[in-house]
Amino acid sequence: MFVAHIARTSLSMLSMNRQAEWARRLLALAALAALGASSGCNERADSAKIAQAAECSVPVIVGFVTAPNAALLADIGQTNALELDPLGAITNDLHAYMLRASGSDDCAQAIARLRRDDRVRSVDIDARREAHEP
Repeated sequence: MFVAHIARTSLSMLSMNRQAEWARRLLALAALAALGASSGCNERADSAKIAQAAECSVPVIVGFVTAPNAALLADIGQTNALELDPLGAITNDLHAYMLRASGSDDCAQAIARLRRDDRVRSVDIDARREAHEP
C-alpha cells in the first residue's frame, strides 16, 4: 500500500514537473511571438524618436561587417556626411555612437544613408531598455 502511494505521488510530481516545463515553454514561445510582432513597430518608433530631436544628434548602436577602426569611421563619416562619436563597445563589431549630421540634414536621412553603407551591418537608435522577467 505504501509503495503504491509513493508511486502515485511520484507520478503526480512528475506530471506537475512536465506541466511546469510546458508552461515555461509556452510562455517563452508567447514572448518570442510578442517580440516578433513588436519588431515591425521599431521603424515607426525610431522615426518618432528622431522627429522629436531638435537637431541631428542621436545615440545609435551600429553593427559593422568588420571590426571598426579610426580610418573606417572617418571614411564612413566622410562618405555619408555625418559624424560617429564613440560612446562604447558592446561587442567586437557592435558599438554605441552619438550620430551627428551637419547642416540642416535631419537624422532620419543620416541614419538611412548609414544603413545603406555596405560596411555597416545594422543601425538602431539606442534607447534605455528594461530586462524582461524570466
